[in-house]
Amino acid sequence: MYSASKHAVKGFTDALRIELHDVGAPVSVTLIKPWAIGTPLREHVKNYFEGEATLPPPVYDPQEVANAILHAATHRRRDIFVGGAGLFTSIFSKPMPRVTDWLMKHIMWRSQFRDEPKWSHADNLHHAGEDGNVRGEWSDRTLRPSLYTRASLNPAVRYGAMAGAGAVALWLLRRGIRRR
Repeated sequence: MYSASKHAVKGFTDALRIELHDVGAPVSVTLIKPWAIGTPLREHVKNYFEGEATLPPPVYDPQEVANAILHAATHRRRDIFVGGAGLFTSIFSKPMPRVTDWLMKHIMWRSQFRDEPKWSHADNLHHAGEDGNVRGEWSDRTLRPSLYTRASLNPAVRYGAMAGAGAVALWLLRRGIRRR
């Protein structure tokens, strides 16, 4: 269900972006794509599995998502990945979907559970949580900043990286032409 809901959000965002553009609305629509974020999700999620749930590493600080949302409010961006791990998974899954499926099945699936029995705690399936916490309890994971996200939100770094990639591509192209 989780993956289906994420695909629905992407489909809705893309459709909304197209419809707003079609009517000439002066609005930008950005899809924020966070990897594992250290919120209290685990403490409030309805868990139907035997073991206690956790997030796959790396787990990023919630402030990284807040920074991405604030950036999207003032800059036109189609997508913003929060955490380099999300970008890596997205890029890697396109050319090698079977390898990605294997990695998800054998590595990512197991990394979403702790080696302990499921905790008995209230969930927010039918009622909203009331603790108001922004960060969850992550004794098994270290919250970290996303250097990738911070760099991608900085136009100078982003355009510099694109220019560098273009220069390398041009150099490789010229080198290949000279060899002929």
